[in-house]
Amino acid sequence: MANVINGSDLMLFLKVGETYKSIAFSTSTKLSMSTETVETSSKDSGGKWVNKAARKLS
Repeated sequence: MANVINGSDLMLFLKVGETYKSIAFSTSTKLSMSTETVETSSKDSGGKWVNKAARKLS
């Protein structure tokens, strides 16, 4: 699974105590995220449903 976000502005914030402070700003950006999943099973699913868990994020 991969998502790509194209945008014009990106701001990065850091939470300090109860407030947020901006630490980075970009006027042109492309953000790409991907997740590798693995199938899991449990007694609760009863074999009828496919469960997936995130294994690797990048």
